[in-house]
Formats: sequence, C-alpha cells, structure tokens
Amino acid sequence: MIALILSLPLAQAQLLNVVEFGGSDNVVGFIRDGESLRAVVQASIPGEDVIDDQQIRIVFGSTFQTMDSCADKGGGLFECTFTRSQPPLGDYTVKLVDDANKLNQNAPSVLEKDVTLGQDGLPPAVFVSVTPTLSRDGRGTVSVRVEDYSTAVGDTNACSGIKTATIKADSTTVGSLSGNPSECILTSTIDLQETATGFKDVQICGTAEDFVGRTSPEKCTTFSIDNNPPVIGSLEIRNNIGTITHLKSGSPQSVSVAVQVTGDNDDLVEIKADLTSLGGSIRSPDSSSGNSFVWNTALTPDAACSISVEATDALGNRATKNFDCKLPLDDEGPAINSVVSAVLDGETLVLGKKADILIAVEDKDNAGSKGVGVAGGGVFVDTNQLGKGIVQVEECKPSGATFVCRLRFKNTRDVTTTIEVVAADDLGNEGASVTKNVRAKVQGPKIIQISPIKVLLGEEGDTGVVATQGSVLEINANATGFTTTMANFNGTDGGEVAGGCEGNACLFQSTIQNTGPFETEITVSFFDEVGNEAKKILPLTVAGTKDVENPNFWGSEISCTPELIDRDTASMISQKRFCKVQLTPNNEGQKPSTVAIQLDKTQCTGTFEGALADLQLINNVQGSTSPIMVYTLDAKDFEVDDLLIECPLLIRSTVGTGNKTLLVNQPESEMVNTTILFYNQPFGTMFKNQQEEIDKELEDAEDAMKWVGALNKIVKIAEAICKLYHMVSQLLVTLTTATVVLKNIGEKTFPFGAGVKAAGDVMCGSVETGRKTLEDKLYPKFFNPFCSFVNCQYTSTDALDEDKFTGKLAKATGGGSGGLGNICTKVNAFLAANTGALGKFALGADGRSISLGQEVGAAPAPGGKIPEGGIIKGSTKGVEKNCAKLSKDTGVADACSVPLNVINVKDSLFWSSICLCLPGVIKGLERIRQIKCQYGVCIKKDVVQGGMPLTYCKDLKSYLTCTYVVGEIWNAIPFSALMDRLTSAITDVLTLNPGAIAALGFGVVCACPQTAELWQACALVKITSQLSEAAFQIKQMFAAESFFKDALGITDQGDYCAELEELDEGTTSTGASP
Repeated sequence: MIALILSLPLAQAQLLNVVEFGGSDNVVGFIRDGESLRAVVQASIPGEDVIDDQQIRIVFGSTFQTMDSCADKGGGLFECTFTRSQPPLGDYTVKLVDDANKLNQNAPSVLEKDVTLGQDGLPPAVFVSVTPTLSRDGRGTVSVRVEDYSTAVGDTNACSGIKTATIKADSTTVGSLSGNPSECILTSTIDLQETATGFKDVQICGTAEDFVGRTSPEKCTTFSIDNNPPVIGSLEIRNNIGTITHLKSGSPQSVSVAVQVTGDNDDLVEIKADLTSLGGSIRSPDSSSGNSFVWNTALTPDAACSISVEATDALGNRATKNFDCKLPLDDEGPAINSVVSAVLDGETLVLGKKADILIAVEDKDNAGSKGVGVAGGGVFVDTNQLGKGIVQVEECKPSGATFVCRLRFKNTRDVTTTIEVVAADDLGNEGASVTKNVRAKVQGPKIIQISPIKVLLGEEGDTGVVATQGSVLEINANATGFTTTMANFNGTDGGEVAGGCEGNACLFQSTIQNTGPFETEITVSFFDEVGNEAKKILPLTVAGTKDVENPNFWGSEISCTPELIDRDTASMISQKRFCKVQLTPNNEGQKPSTVAIQLDKTQCTGTFEGALADLQLINNVQGSTSPIMVYTLDAKDFEVDDLLIECPLLIRSTVGTGNKTLLVNQPESEMVNTTILFYNQPFGTMFKNQQEEIDKELEDAEDAMKWVGALNKIVKIAEAICKLYHMVSQLLVTLTTATVVLKNIGEKTFPFGAGVKAAGDVMCGSVETGRKTLEDKLYPKFFNPFCSFVNCQYTSTDALDEDKFTGKLAKATGGGSGGLGNICTKVNAFLAANTGALGKFALGADGRSISLGQEVGAAPAPGGKIPEGGIIKGSTKGVEKNCAKLSKDTGVADACSVPLNVINVKDSLFWSSICLCLPGVIKGLERIRQIKCQYGVCIKKDVVQGGMPLTYCKDLKSYLTCTYVVGEIWNAIPFSALMDRLTSAITDVLTLNPGAIAALGFGVVCACPQTAELWQACALVKITSQLSEAAFQIKQMFAAESFFKDALGITDQGDYCAELEELDEGTTSTGASP
C-alpha cells in the first residue's frame, strides 16, 4: 500500500498527448487521399531529463516505427514529430517507453494512445425545413440538421467533423452553425422574418463544410408569403344551351350564374354570393368546377338585377365584387345570309364525296343590336333528299356581326337535289328557312401509276438510290380526272409541293432538309374540282452518312461462261464472255446492302491490250449482289493461249436497316479477275504444231524403229519365197492329176485314145521328176523348215537338223517349239480339239489335223507317227476319234499329221511374243511403225492440205492402235481366226478369182468319189478348175511387177513411212510455210 501511495505522484506526472495525427487539415485520425501522415506527440516522464525519438513508437499491426525527431519544450515536456508517405489506413497505437527499455523490441509501455486513421471521403449533408411553409405576415421557423460522413452516407459514427454551416433566405444569411473535429451531427433552429407585399416565394437554403474541406451540396426549401386577396373574375349567365347575353320577353327565366374566382395558392376556403336583389339570399355556390363557381337562380326580363360575390383564402385574405346582371331583350329570330360550298355552279352547291357546307347567320335583338346569337348550334339542314335526314351543324363561330356554321357532309352516290336550312337563336327564336340546289359527285380522280421515289444526287441530277440530307426527291405519277395535285413532304421538312403536270403526267420534287437516319412517308394526292381525293402513300428511308477509311463489306467469287472460246470463230465473229460476280457479306451483322456498283475500266490491268472491243457491267442496280461483267472480244486472230483481265468494281454500300441505315461515303474497291482461254490451234502456229507432230512421228518411225523396217524387208522376201513354193507345188499337183486323167481317158478310148495316153505318159514322167525333186530334196531340206520358221509354224517334226545352228535358231525363234513354244503347241491342239471348225476337223495326238473330205497329197509330211489309240480329247461330234481309222477312211496314211493352225501366231503381236516367233514380232512392230507413219501422212495430207481437223488424224491413230496393236490380243480367240478365214474366202470371190469360184461351185458336187464314169467327169472338171486357178495366180504374180519388187524392197507400195518421207521431202524442197 505504501509503495502504491508513493507511486501515485509519479504516475500522475507521466504525459502522452497526441497533438496531430492526420493530413494537412490537422484533424486527428483523418487524412486526404494521397497525403502523407504527420504525427505530433507530446510526452514527459518524471525523472528523465530527456525523451528522445526512440522512446515514442508508432505501432501498426505487428510492426512499429519511431519518431523522426524530438524537441525540448521545457519543464520536462518534449514534442516529437513523425512523417510518412502513403500510410496505411486503420488502427494505430502510440506508445511511450522509458529510456532504459527503448532498445528493447518488446519493451513495456509507460503510456499508450489509440488512434484510428481514416479518410473522410464524403461531404456533409444539410437538411432544412420551414414551419409554416405559407405565411401571411412573413414569420416562420427554420429547422437545420447537418450530418458528416466518412465512408458511407448516413453513417455518423466517424467523420472529420462539421466545421461550419450557413443558412440563407434567398441570398441573405439568416443563420450559421459551427462544430468541432470529429463532431458528426449539428442541429439548430432559426427564427425567420420576411416582408412582402402580395405574394412571394422565398428560398431557404443551407450549406456545410467539414474539417477536411469538403462542402455539402446546397439544400433548399420554399417559404411562401401570401397577403394577396382572392381574385374574382367575370360573371356569366347561362341557360340550357350555353352562355346568354339577352333574355326573351315574358315570365322569369331559370339561369345559372357562374363566377371565376382564383387564389395565389388555390387555398380558397369560403365563397359566397349575395342574391337578395333577385329574391334570394347570401349563400355558397351550388356547384363548382375548377375555379368556376355556379349559383342557380331566376332572372326577370327587363328588371333591375345585381349580385355581390365575396371570397376568402386560408390566410384570411378577403375580396368582394358586385355585378350588374340586367340583360337586354331579344325576341327576334336569326336570318340566314348565305349557304355555300367550296365549289359552286351558279347558285347550285357542288359537293364531293366529302364536303363542307358553310352557313352564314346573322342575329339581332329587339333594339337592332347584336342579338344572343346561334353559338349553341341551333342551325339544322334537311338532307332527306340525299338520304341523310335532318342534321345539325357541327359548330357555329362568331365572325364579326354574324355567325359562320359548318356542316361536314359525306356523300355515297351521285345525285342532284335540294336541301333546306333552318336556324334558331340560343333563346329559341326561329328565323326563315332557305332552300338550295345541290349536286353531289362522289366519283373522284383515279391514279394510274406512281413510280417509286427517285433520289437525285448533286446539282446535275445524277441518279442515285439512297436518300440523304440534301438529296432531291423526285416522284413521277399518272392520273385521270384531277384538277389539282399535291405531295406532302413534311416528313423531310419540305412542306407541301404542288405537282408540275402535263396532261395526265405529273412530276413532284423536293429537297431533304433534315438529317438522317429516319423513316417517313410521302403522300401524293390528286383532287378534282369538288375536293374528291385519290392518294398514294410512299415509304421513304433517309440514311445518315458514315465515313469508313478502308471499306471491306464484301467478298466475291467469279464464274464465267463459256469456259473456252474457239479461235476459228473468234477470228471472224466478235465473241462475248459473261462473268457473274457473286458478292457475299463479310459480316452479316452489319447488314450491308449495295447502293451502286460501277466498273472502273481505266484501272483494268492484264494481258488483253488490243483484244477487247468493249467491257460492260450489267445487273448492277440497287441491292444487287450478282453483277455481271460482259467482255466483248475484237474479231481477230488470237495467237495467245489466254487473256488475263483484272478490274476493280467500285461498290457504294449502306449498313444497317430502317431508321438506322447509314450510307458509307467511301466506295469499296473489289478486285475481279478472269482468264479467257482459247481452244483450237492459233492461226499462224497450226502448221508449226502439226510439223512438230510430223517430225516426232518421223523420228519414231525412221530412227527409233528403222531397224524394224530392215528386218521386215527380210521377212517379206522370205514370205515371197514360201508363196512361190506353194504356187509351184500346187501347179505340180494339178499337172499330176491331169496326167492320171489323160492316161485313163486314153485307156478307156483305146485304140482311139492311144495318142492321149502316150501324151499322158510323157507328161507324167516330166511332172513326176519335178515333183520328186521338189518333195524329196527341196521340200524337206529347205522349203518346209524355212517356211515353217517364217510362218511361225515350226515343230519338232520338221526335217531340220536341230543340232546345227540353223536348227537351233529355228527351234528357238520359229514360234512352234522351243522355249515357250511348247506351250503354244499344246494351246493350239486344245483349241483345235474344242473349237476347231465346229466338228469338221479330226485331230491327232501331236496337234495336227485334217479336214474331212479334203484331198491330201500322197506324201504327207514325214514323221509324226500316230501312236496306237492316239486320241486328243475334245474331238467334236460326228468325227471318229481314232486317227488310224480316219487315215483308213480317207486313204491318207498318218492323216493326223496335217497341221491345222487354230492360233494365228504370226499375225498376232501377242502370240508372237508368247510363242517366241521372231518374224511375228517383227511384223507386229512394223505394224506399229506403219501406224505412226500413217498418222504423219494424215496430218500432212488431210489436215495441212485437205483442211480436216487434227482430231480426225488423232482418232484414226487411236482406232488403228486399238485394232492392230492393243486389240491383237483378241486374235488369241479362235473365233477371230475363223472369221479371218471366212473373210479371206469372201475376199477371193469378190476379187473375181476364177479358180476360187470354180472350186466353190464344183467342189460341192465332186466332194467324194462315186462311179468310174462320174469320177472321170468330175476329175475333168476339177482339173480344169485347178489348172485355171494356178494359171490365174501365176499370171497375176508375173503381171503384178510389184510382187517381187515389194518383196525385195524395190518399191514401197502401201508403205506409209515411205510416203511420209516423200511428203516431207516435197515440203522441204518447195519451202512450204504456214
């Protein structure tokens, strides 16, 4: 306790005072946005002579900072300052520690002060009210409440404080308030005394400022001073028709007296009328409507009359007014001065489908002055003759000393009749009626045609399609039955415009005055003489304008026809090419639309110089997205293969629709390019191109395959030798047969035929010697193997020593055997057995066969013994399968050894290659060479000289290649070979070979031996036929010199390569040029 008592003076002497902690406004706890924090703290500790900056700490959260400096203020009091930029807002603690613990981070505090640093971001608010709001003497009480906020409106828990508040009446200060820092609410009342005469509104306003310099908005209320009395206006006397200015003679008449009374604030509280002079009393009104107050009473005609009205408002202001209510007398009816319509035909009213009838009425009272009038509409028209009955006019308005009444009338049919007009004034006095002639016409003008609104741009009247401010609008119309016209351009601020007409055609023009975009309507009307109208309403969209630096609203694709142009036709007739340019929006959301599409020919580029006669753009009207470019070529020779043309399309566009349409001022340039291609050879280069093809074919035929021609000549010579052998052999057979016949004839006619028999013996010896030599020596050793090799029919049975080189060569390249040749032998045998001559052939085991009924030489080919039972499967029906029986029946030993070549090896490049037939391969290659040469000859003769198209020769080449090269594979099918044999026989007949014709005729009759006499007769015919055929062939052989010349290569008959060389040499020697 003692220690506590001793410490009390010391504790009481310790001091820590926060003088400043904020911004420039020196309001503790508040700082403006962006300001630095300035803190000033005073402190003292008894027993310590010095308090330095380390002893006072500014703590925020878990960190602290010490003061910047401290100054001695005397008496142990020290003042320390602290400044920091961008300080955080929130709760701070100012701590004082003693000197002994100032370096201790966790030193105990001697004293502490809590300070909250915030921003006063809102101005104060002032609330002002006055009681009463309306005063007669100008006195009132003003109630003021001021609130200051920091971060939220209405939150007065923290603020910088209300510094001052000022209250003014109009511009005069009538009171003020002041507060302290952190004081967030101030209230006060102010007595108000204002002076005014009549009525006055005074504005009571207040403003306030807080300690951070924020000022409140001015807040006002109205204080009204009213010492004006109510205003009593005029008095009206009304009957059941309306306001009256006269009375009709007679007994008292019931009327209503109406008075207009107004106050400054519509605060009338009492209104009374003194009706005692009329036999009534002082009383409130019977009814009211707005500021009109009505009393019901009765007035006596021609008697004294006065009424007094008194009105008091809510403030006690009072007013009184006296009225003289005596009215003059009017007992006279009104007079109808005139009845007219817009169109008159003399005195006859001409009425249209809709018409106004105007009636002028004059009314006078008893004194001859202006009477009560007909404002109540007491004018009627009897239109029974028009089918409308009796109708009342719509209105009657005063016009000087008279009233003008209007009747709006609608007609439904054309008619001529009369109407009667009667009138009574507002007191019921009737006047005299008036009758008028009327003619109604309801058939009005008729619009024939009205064109859409045309937009003229610029002073020169260039046709456009989008209306903008300044555009001239033009409408063309045709109508009948009209006298006047009018177009209403009020929607474009152009007013009403009369049309310029010639006959039935009218033209309307007006300039758009206002700025788009907007939508409106233009009404075009035609009127006849009675006002009947025919009209047409035309919609109009007026666009605004928009600048776009590089417009890019459209993409394009181009498609053209024809794709190719014929040079031949183009050289004689100017050709056209049509190209459609399909425009597609790049952005559908912009809703672009074309206004005008133009072709800038001056900017076209490409390779078309001198080639175009004209270039046009069609289908380029407003809204089009598929303009068409028309290229017209000059009629000339085109030596180029194509023309490249690239041109810009200039597209004016609008974006948006309806009342949001904008016209883009800048045109978009869309590049469009096309290439015009030509077909057929260009004039002047055809011969060059054809000569190149000829040279190519010549090179292939003469150089690349020249060796084929040389080998082919060798083969031709061999073929001629073999042919010669067959002709001589046939002649010997024929002569042998003739000797037998002659000897038999001589024997049968002996002794008369002894000479014939002797001649036969001599001939037989000579012929037999020749035959023996040919068959025993030349045939087996030379002709048979040689011709078998040449004709690709060589087999192992041919008498040729296969051990020698010639035998090996024939075996390897003879097409019958050796290598793959065995395959051909077997295929030949199989096809002969299964398809050979449809049952007319028998076939042996080695592939040889004989035709039934065919005479065979006595000396068949050597070798080829038929094995016992030698049978080939597939022999056809009706033919004995046993070759031995066949030999016995025909009298020919080894009948099955006679070859039948079902496969034509030599004439087929396919079989020649498969069967290793060198002569056939050479012949097939020669055929290819001849096709190439024939193609060159065709170009040279038929195209260059004959004018045929080059495709003719190409088609011929393709046909020949297909038939004789590619198509040769079909020669592997026996049907093709059989057809060739049949064709060959028909050809012999058609060439008038007498031997062939005789064989065909008599061979049928003399097919088989019968009796000796018949056989001798047939033999004689046969001999004659054979001799004739042999003689014919020998004659033909020697008569046709080319037989040996062709075989030896002396002439080139039928050689297209030789012909091509001659044609090419002729062209070169004459210097032919295209």
